[in-house]
Amino acid sequence: MRGTIGMVAGPALAGLLLALWGVAGADLTNPLIGIVRAGFMADAWGVSAAIWIGGLVCLADVIATGYALPRFWSYRSSLAQHPH
Repeated sequence: MRGTIGMVAGPALAGLLLALWGVAGADLTNPLIGIVRAGFMADAWGVSAAIWIGGLVCLADVIATGYALPRFWSYRSSLAQHPH
């Protein structure tokens, strides 16, 4: 999905997307950290609590990122506006 966003974003957002990929670990580190977090939380509080807390933290991160980067909220692809 990130590759698709990168292709339609164009040069205007290319630098920002590259920076976000660096923060996210380029699909290597970030999922592994999440797996370790989920394992520790499931061991400490149970599987159900680990899933709920992880989901709520993910939702909070998406909302916080949206407010921190308002250009993502207002971005509209020219392909989405005029499909041919």
